[in-house]
Amino acid sequence: MRRYSGHYKSSNGVNNIAFNVTVPDGKPKGIVQIAHGMCENSLLYLHMMEYFSAHGYIVCANDFLGHGRSAECYGDVGFFAQKNGWRCIVRDMKLLTDKMCRKFPDLPVILIGHSMGSFAAREYLTWYGDDISACVLVGTSDGFDNRKALVLFTKLMCLYEGGRYHLPFILKIGSFLFNNKMSRMSIGWDWLSRDKKVRDLMDRHAFDYTARAYNDIITLLDAISAPDWAYSIPVDLPLLMMSGNKDGVGECGKGVARLYRRLKKAGCKNVKVRLYGGARHMLLHETNRKRVYDDLLLWIDKTLKEVQNEKSVS
Repeated sequence: MRRYSGHYKSSNGVNNIAFNVTVPDGKPKGIVQIAHGMCENSLLYLHMMEYFSAHGYIVCANDFLGHGRSAECYGDVGFFAQKNGWRCIVRDMKLLTDKMCRKFPDLPVILIGHSMGSFAAREYLTWYGDDISACVLVGTSDGFDNRKALVLFTKLMCLYEGGRYHLPFILKIGSFLFNNKMSRMSIGWDWLSRDKKVRDLMDRHAFDYTARAYNDIITLLDAISAPDWAYSIPVDLPLLMMSGNKDGVGECGKGVARLYRRLKKAGCKNVKVRLYGGARHMLLHETNRKRVYDDLLLWIDKTLKEVQNEKSVS
């Protein structure tokens, strides 16, 4: 196995996007592309990348705008772009897909998005769904209350300093709300994972987002919550949703179930759901992550085999 990293120009025309790749020994079976969540970067998924490369997959992941090595200075941290930043992060994902397909042609692509990355992946499906072979949504949900009002509110916040100022209280409010949804006495980062090492990591590395970035995130959520969103997804695309049944973002499974019903109503033929008992939001970094990895690998192997068989028949 070998690993390499680099940069490519963002779709915003300004920033350079950092990315990491792991390549297996021998002939690869496909390309797995990971889209990370809030306050994260691609290096957090290095263990997962190495796991899938050890099982024959090329794995790639980029740092979103304002994250990791894609943030070149403090002012860039927690900031996407001055205009349509949410669109930029989706387009930057596609730029990585295209980059990998040029370097490793004729391989199927499986997109995996976690949390904020799953929201970006869902919009990706409506724009570029025909260019991938399967998609996995981890720690996702469906819709939220008063989203139009929140879009307007965050847009108004951007009138001051162009929205480039950081908001230090939003993450604390979010943690409080998601901890409450777990129906237990929880504080701080408890809602993220049962693994204390992961919670300690967030204590050290979590950062605040700008008002403009929150407007982008809410606008993205609004777009994928629209009634007609799911009808733009290719109906034959294999989809897997994975979540913990103690994940507050997914409303402890209820939000995931709603999304499943919406996808099926839109005609999506191959949608699967896996819920894990006791697991919280960061399912890929939970205490049972080895089982999650194994289940995910099994689904990807099986799905790509079925896709290949269908191509052979046609």
